[in-house]
Parts: sequence; C-alpha cells; structure tokens
Amino acid sequence: MKTTIKTVKVESSHLYSVGYNPEKETMFITFHRGGIPTSTYSYRNIPEEIFQGLVTARSKSTRLNSSH
Repeated sequence: MKTTIKTVKVESSHLYSVGYNPEKETMFITFHRGGIPTSTYSYRNIPEEIFQGLVTARSKSTRLNSSH
C-alpha cells in the first residue's frame, strides 16, 4: 500500500511547503531561498494538529520556531 503525503505550498519568507504523513506522524518542511526550494527536513512523532497549526498560522516561521 502506497502512503499518501499531504503537501501544501505556503506563503512564507522561509518555508516553501509543508507536508504530512498521518500514518507515520511525520511532517516534512521544505525551505526556500528566493522562491527556489532548497532543503527538506522531516520531523517524526508530530501530531496532525501541529501540522494543521503550521499550515493555518499567520506567520509560518514564528509558528515553527515556537514548536521547538
């Protein structure tokens, strides 16, 4: 069975997109420089509520930094 990852392109000064795999509770964040995607990082054991909070946050970078 193939896993589906929800990916959302976001408007942010640092983040390009965020994705989430609910089966593995893994969030993926792709950063950008000048609108060009650069690095993607994965974060394990993240509840879906954290992903949703990041997607809906007014400031994605601030929300990401407050999640640490």
